[in-house]
Amino acid sequence: MIGDIDCAESIRVEGRLDGLLVADEHHVVVGAQAEVGPQLRAGTLHIAGRVSGEQHVKGAAVIALAHGYRARSRRSA
Repeated sequence: MIGDIDCAESIRVEGRLDGLLVADEHHVVVGAQAEVGPQLRAGTLHIAGRVSGEQHVKGAAVIALAHGYRARSRRSA
């Protein structure tokens, strides 16, 4: 999908999203086969798939790494 999503509740992404995903007060799950970017905002975040660009998370973020993947993160003040 190309476009933006503004969530009123938690969401699980299992496909591809090219756009802005906003779920500031909710939980976002990026499934193992999913691709999300370039911008994501969430209350909490669980990543099993691919996420590119900027991610802003208010609470906890869990990254489930598959074999051969590396994660880089930068926490903003």
